[in-house]
Amino acid sequence: MLLKKQLVLAMFLLIATMSLTVKTASAHVLKIDGDIAVILHVNPNDSPTSSVPTSYFLYFTDLTGRFKVSKCSCQVTIQENGKTIDSQQIADTSPLQSNDPIIFPKPDVYTLTINGQPKQANAFQPFVLSYLIRVAPGPSSTESIPRIGWIALGFVMTSVFGYALVQYYQERKHEKNKRH
Repeated sequence: MLLKKQLVLAMFLLIATMSLTVKTASAHVLKIDGDIAVILHVNPNDSPTSSVPTSYFLYFTDLTGRFKVSKCSCQVTIQENGKTIDSQQIADTSPLQSNDPIIFPKPDVYTLTINGQPKQANAFQPFVLSYLIRVAPGPSSTESIPRIGWIALGFVMTSVFGYALVQYYQERKHEKNKRH
């Protein structure tokens, strides 16, 4: 019975550790709101780092063919845990593209939201799209637990889980042999 509790505890700790350390985010995801579709790309290679100047590109498509960046009052807001860290109008880089700068202050998962409103009524359909951006530690960032610490913790948790599993099966085998 004690081994079953150890096994359950080891599994719980392993799952809890993994769920606390993994934050998901997507790169080059096409988002659509009605007739407007937008792809987000963040430099470098959709793997931005904190405290380093970077830029993001927005590639627009309009199924009706009416959207142009110059016709849009497009506001981009970047939030970290619900707190706005940046808000700006997108740059008019080309008719269907915007290239805008940003510095993410620290490693985290940020939400980038584009709110597009036509400057003239009915120029195109208004839209709102949101993306998650995972920002890695930059050269001057310090993580609360370094990567090697997470690797070591994972090794320890896997070892505890493996040991508890072996003990559980050995106990079952021993009990089964006692019955026969």
